Amino acid sequence: MEKQKKNQLSYFGKILLWSIGIATVLSVILSACCDAIFVLNENQLLYLFSAMAQVIGGVFGLTLTAYVFFVDKFKESTKDDDTLYDATTAILNRYFHILILIAITCGLIILLCMIGIIDLHNWMAIYPFVINESLFLFLIGITAILTFGTMLLDPGKLDKEIKKMKKSAEKYYQSTASASGDFREFLKTYNLLERVIIDFAQECMKDQNSYRYNYKPQIIQSLKVLGLNEIVNGSLLNEINELRMYRNGLVHGVDFDVTQDVCDRISEIYDALTHAFDVFKNYGRNSEEWTAAIKKVYNLSR
Repeated sequence: MEKQKKNQLSYFGKILLWSIGIATVLSVILSACCDAIFVLNENQLLYLFSAMAQVIGGVFGLTLTAYVFFVDKFKESTKDDDTLYDATTAILNRYFHILILIAITCGLIILLCMIGIIDLHNWMAIYPFVINESLFLFLIGITAILTFGTMLLDPGKLDKEIKKMKKSAEKYYQSTASASGDFREFLKTYNLLERVIIDFAQECMKDQNSYRYNYKPQIIQSLKVLGLNEIVNGSLLNEINELRMYRNGLVHGVDFDVTQDVCDRISEIYDALTHAFDVFKNYGRNSEEWTAAIKKVYNLSR
């Protein structure tokens, strides 16, 4: 999870940034060695700059409109399936950061075009750089927008993201010598664990008298409630979240292989939380039994 948050740019964003950097270096070299790429008169330069600014602005505006519709439709199509939450969120976050980079690129193109038009009659030493850089960035911007549009229309983006997240979760539990586990047993234990977490969170909210008694939070909200009530610490909360993502990847994938390490670990967490939940209901927080139970839960942290 942390790696995914830190790697928001994605390969697309990195390629875009590298392309802009290379284009800038080439523009500097070309401007220093020779004149502009094309020898144009003032009228041609005026048309060139104005056309590039209008085209890139118009295309980006259409892309922005398409993105708004995409986000609404994409969320609508996955809102009824909680197991798609992580993949949907990851895709939308990545696309949003890509859109920001494209917006910055388009802004630079329009700015260079404005500088080119303003200084059209005052040919300066930097003017060849403005022409070269605006042309390079225009080509990069158009290519980036078309590529981004293709990514939005990719019908397999959700499946690809689920596979990627499953592989990431598998690395979390990777073991050099782990026997194969029972997928059905893992799924059964996970469902029981999820139910305990949700019921536990509901009881905590009842105990605080701050929520409706019939409120049924989802697993992610429930984990936050248990974390805020100091029933699970940050390390265990992240691990349960990894298990949730691992389970979602298995459910939506074609490979149902699980390791025995994962099965043993989820059973261990389930037993500890179930015991703590029973103690919470029967004895409350201000008891020695609760202290022992919560200590057992905290000892699960890796």
